[in-house]
Amino acid sequence: MAMTAALPVYLRVAGHPEFHVGDVTFDLLGGRADVRLLRDAMAELLRAAADAFEQPAEEGDDDAAPS
Repeated sequence: MAMTAALPVYLRVAGHPEFHVGDVTFDLLGGRADVRLLRDAMAELLRAAADAFEQPAEEGDDDAAPS
């Protein structure tokens, strides 16, 4: 049975309070993380966060990045 781990990712922009962007979840193979997969997952999460900043959702959407 594979073990998994999750790393919460928080983002703070300038003097604004930090907010939870998401989690990077990955499998632990033999008790160790595959660094390449972890790096890919983190890059995907940060790209999604950047997209949310560049194209904010309509007002009232709970998934919108804080302004």
